[in-house]
Amino acid sequence: MATALRNLALIHLKTGNLTEADTAITESLQQVQTLEENEEQTQLLAQIWDVQGQLQLAAGNAEGALEVWKQAADAYERVGDIEGITNSQINQAIAWQTLGLYAQAKDRLEALQERLEGQPDTALKAKALKHLGDVLRALGDLEGSQAVLAQSLTIAETLEDKSAIAPILLSSGNTTRARLQHKFDPTLFQTALNRYRQAVLSAPNPELRVQTQLNALSLLTDKPDLAEGLPDKQQLLLALTYNPQAEASNHPPGDFLGEVKTEDLVLALIRQIKPQIEQLPANRAGIYARINFAQTLLKIEELQPNLLDGVISQRQIAQFLATGIQEAKQLGDRRSEAYALGGLGKLYAQQQRWAEARKALEQGSAIAQSINATDIAYQWQGELGKILKQQGDREAAKAAYSQSLSALKSIRSDLAAVTSDAQFAFRESVEPIYREFVDLLLTPSPTTGEETQEDLQRARLALEALQLAELDNFFREACTETIPVQIDQVDAQTAVLYAAILEDRLEVILALPSDDGKPRLKSYTTSVKKKEVERAVFILGRFLGVDLFASHSSRSEIIEQTLETYENPSRGIVAVRAKDPDSANWESAAERLYNWLIRPAESDLNASGVQTLVFVLDGALRNIPMAALNDGEQYLIEKYSLALTPGLQLLDPKPLARSELRAIAAGLSKQSESHPNFPPIPNVDAELQQIQTAISSEELLNETFTKANFSKLAASSTAPIVHLATHGQFSSDAEKTFVLTWDETLNAKELKELLQADSRQKRPIELLVLSACETATGDERAALGLAGVAVRAGARSTMASLWKVSDRATSELMAHFYQEFNQGATKAQALQRAQLKLLQDENFEDPYFWAAFVLVGNWL
Repeated sequence: MATALRNLALIHLKTGNLTEADTAITESLQQVQTLEENEEQTQLLAQIWDVQGQLQLAAGNAEGALEVWKQAADAYERVGDIEGITNSQINQAIAWQTLGLYAQAKDRLEALQERLEGQPDTALKAKALKHLGDVLRALGDLEGSQAVLAQSLTIAETLEDKSAIAPILLSSGNTTRARLQHKFDPTLFQTALNRYRQAVLSAPNPELRVQTQLNALSLLTDKPDLAEGLPDKQQLLLALTYNPQAEASNHPPGDFLGEVKTEDLVLALIRQIKPQIEQLPANRAGIYARINFAQTLLKIEELQPNLLDGVISQRQIAQFLATGIQEAKQLGDRRSEAYALGGLGKLYAQQQRWAEARKALEQGSAIAQSINATDIAYQWQGELGKILKQQGDREAAKAAYSQSLSALKSIRSDLAAVTSDAQFAFRESVEPIYREFVDLLLTPSPTTGEETQEDLQRARLALEALQLAELDNFFREACTETIPVQIDQVDAQTAVLYAAILEDRLEVILALPSDDGKPRLKSYTTSVKKKEVERAVFILGRFLGVDLFASHSSRSEIIEQTLETYENPSRGIVAVRAKDPDSANWESAAERLYNWLIRPAESDLNASGVQTLVFVLDGALRNIPMAALNDGEQYLIEKYSLALTPGLQLLDPKPLARSELRAIAAGLSKQSESHPNFPPIPNVDAELQQIQTAISSEELLNETFTKANFSKLAASSTAPIVHLATHGQFSSDAEKTFVLTWDETLNAKELKELLQADSRQKRPIELLVLSACETATGDERAALGLAGVAVRAGARSTMASLWKVSDRATSELMAHFYQEFNQGATKAQALQRAQLKLLQDENFEDPYFWAAFVLVGNWL
């Protein structure tokens, strides 16, 4: 009887009758507990707990599911049921994943993978690998995720396990889509859609089919420009809208027998999804499907206001959310209720029903806070801030945004660890909140016509917090400690300039030292569109040798209209120049950027007498050197020594202890067999020799510069400088930010671990020099890699090149730098003087040769 009740509970669970399922499983448990304790009773008890855990998870109680599945694992252990133990451990990993505890889920599943490695392929093995792939994707290991999902799919296809194939294909599509967030690649877009197509065709149940169709719809909505280039949209439409329960839907209407447009795909999917959503069971998966469908529809409404006319109304969208709220209440699933309320608030806001929007968002936020669902609370507080700003209630809007940023700060480690697969997409969900808050703070008060010092300080701190959040997102971990620092505590002859690129203007906050110990803050606004700033950055960057916008939608237009390539004998490479020198040459781009960033603050800078400018830059501005900006007569480097920092909070404000300078100097002048695609850098020998002449150094060159030798030397040496003259790259992906040793490639995390060896904890590196690295081609956020290495390597300062420079020029610059540094100049002054020496040399006066090098971090 207990077994029959367990099976009945499973049937109720699959049909969404959770109350009946709960009644049946409770009765089943009561009956089995009255039986005599023996192996058979323990086995049955474990099987009942298996189902009870599924029921708890469906009702939104992941904590309860986890505890029940732990009990099931213990019971299976007592009877020696290996398959039962394995399945319970997989279930526990699913519960941890649902709770956002990805590290625990990963550890459990990797241990399982290792144990199952040498065993025959089974459905359980495929299941374990599938969930490991999901967790690795959530932790940002996209290549690892793709690999284990491919292995899982191979096993499922070999076993002809149709119930397993579709979920794996869905996961594979999700991982491919996550890779697309990092790399603009039409083939990735097509691969993701193809995985979804295959998953729809092989889905064993309506729930999985509609989930896959929702993901396909969301992808098409997010990347409409890529969708236009899809081949054979007719077949794709047929596959994505497949539904064996609806005969007519398997054939497109006559309108689609000709050319299929992207909007045809989108609308056909919406028509297909809508009736299926209405039939989904009232469990968490069903509630989230309704909410996510509504969210995607709202996004479509925002991007293409009239597209949904006659297909689905806003009233119907609201009904999906209202149904989700009601079902969540019935289940007692407070998290789903909070999520749905916020979605309803966003819909009301889109309809400009401000009072209703505010009420729904406040309710959703309050529920989220009451259950510590901070990852939901920050979103609805940010949305609330947007509404209050729209209504003109500035103070209430500031309070809402402040709450949102406080919530984000409290969950830094959670947000850093996960990707959009766990309802988190940094650029879509988090970054806009910081920018909207800064926009509000830097909008002059309607009563006074200016910003207060308090608002300027809050804006400055918000910009620093955004930089820190980006670094956390880059490294997928949040262990960067921050300490608030005032500029006067660092250097009384330095000004800090913060830049914020907003949609309609460029904002600059200047922090000047003052006599009373409090920085004087001033703001300057330039009415220039974000696209114009990016255009100027693009032109200047391309001239200097940095192709930043390979993924930028306007890249081809900019190149065709404004730039052409030519042979530049002085560089020895193909260079870039303007077709129309009057409107698009690099000098005018450099001067425009100067006029936007520096010119408004010139008089204040001149009056302050500062000698060093430190930049906290935003967006695309981080990828070009401030040294190359020009006022029409002079480069900025001719006026000030310069440095970059992701924020003063990340600085160790101590100046360099002026004891005898020593260095670890390592490099590759020859080509290594381990890295056949990287050419030799002949002048590295001379570069290291010149360092040896200027300061005492321990040298690793070519074959001696192995990972093992470098690790040993870095751990034992107390030299305050580490100089690496080797190929490397800065990327927005931590795994693709690397430097080369003779035998290995060290990514950002590995380099950090080597440079933070035990002996370094008390005496950190004063200066890390990376003299032959470059930013990744086409990566708008590649400077994150540079900032990431600078902050996380444990070095107080990092000097690096933004692009691949003539190694002869590099050798010259480094020789001048170390001579100046050894004679008492600050790091920023030493770099400035070295760059000026090259600028004055007719062989190297082109900024291509001297402007590449930037100093990040402590400039003293």
